[in-house]
Amino acid sequence: MIGYIYTVIATVLFSLIGAAVTLAKTWVSSDIIAFSRFFFGAIFLLLYMLIARKKISLRLIGGAIWFGVVCKCVNYLTENYAISHGYSFGGIISWPMQCVTVLLFSLFFLHEKITPRAIAGVVLCIAGVAVISWNGRPLGEIFEGSGFLYTMLMVVAGIGAGCFTMAQRMLVGKMDSCNLNLSMFVLCILITGAPLPFTSEFQGPFSWSALGGLLILGFVTGIAFLLTAEAMKTVPVFIVTTIQSSCVLLTLLWAVIFFREPVTAYILTGTAVFLIGMILVNWKAMKKAPAEEKTE
Repeated sequence: MIGYIYTVIATVLFSLIGAAVTLAKTWVSSDIIAFSRFFFGAIFLLLYMLIARKKISLRLIGGAIWFGVVCKCVNYLTENYAISHGYSFGGIISWPMQCVTVLLFSLFFLHEKITPRAIAGVVLCIAGVAVISWNGRPLGEIFEGSGFLYTMLMVVAGIGAGCFTMAQRMLVGKMDSCNLNLSMFVLCILITGAPLPFTSEFQGPFSWSALGGLLILGFVTGIAFLLTAEAMKTVPVFIVTTIQSSCVLLTLLWAVIFFREPVTAYILTGTAVFLIGMILVNWKAMKKAPAEEKTE
């Protein structure tokens, strides 16, 4: 049960990402936001480890570690850029792509069987993204302008997030969750921080709301991913991904409440379609989990 509670808490935290990036972008550029997410995330994680008196043991070498690091850097850099130049709810596109990535990874690397229901779920996930990208525009305009670019960036962000989830899953039994994430974040800080002296810039004057956005992003990075790693010890990774994907509903809610952003019927329809798709993709794991819990 505690694993599901961790997953729900992480889901609420993940829903704040779009709003926090929207606040932070008024002060700093997207590459600084990516660096700050890892930097403040590591600080929050370190504070937790000190309070909990956990031993700090970094692991900076290993294929799975670097696989997760590269994927998370790609995820943050593309996601922050897209949201910084678009709407706060733009990140909802990455969730179905994360779900599809986890499924394909499990199929080809973990050699799990894929059912017709899962295939239908993948189709619905992609269809949902397509509807959101379309958003009622004339078909001739879909591939024009910056909107299509931002959609593709969010697709890449979702793939990166999915691969990072699988890297966590591969390492969660070999390292404790705190040092696992801290090790990755330290390497991500070095990678995203190296080009900042040459590429970064301030978008506007300092504001407390922008700093608050960066701190929220750091807290989500440091704590939400820790909760996710802990949850995956007892909850199947498919179910964790499916529950967390529901954060898109909260993300849309924050976009309307705090920023008055235009959430159209097409976006709502596309969101509903890919949520159904993600449930279908994970249907087998969702039915299997309760049965496994009863046998424990």
